[in-house]
Amino acid sequence: MRVALVLEVCPVDSAAKDQVAAWLKGFRWDFWVTPTFRYPKTQGQAVAAVRQWLATKEPNVYAVVAYERGERTDRLHVHAVIGGIGRHPVEFEDIRRSWRRGMIDVDPYDPKLGCIRYMLDFADDPEGLEFIGSPVPYRPRRRGGK
Repeated sequence: MRVALVLEVCPVDSAAKDQVAAWLKGFRWDFWVTPTFRYPKTQGQAVAAVRQWLATKEPNVYAVVAYERGERTDRLHVHAVIGGIGRHPVEFEDIRRSWRRGMIDVDPYDPKLGCIRYMLDFADDPEGLEFIGSPVPYRPRRRGGK
């Protein structure tokens, strides 16, 4: 089941955003993506497009999505962390090829790059951040069977 909700109360100050970022880093993320739109979209059209795109993925997919307007062109684009699909090269290519509404940058998720904190800078807009699905907590794998 896919559940999407838009934050009604957004973290405004930096300390609150840092806390939310730390919480979100506790989930198992696979990819950091930045899809763009070939043609200008409204916020509602962009949300519908992203939801439709993610609905075509594995049944366990989940994401945190930030909708941002570019400074120079004021065109809407998306930043998202996606989990629940795995990091195999096949999934990487599927994510990249399945976005058909414009261009997309896809990178393996790396918590050291600060992409989650970057997304939260746009959470001041109540419609700018969306949770989709049910994130899975990150649990490091044990080595040596211990």
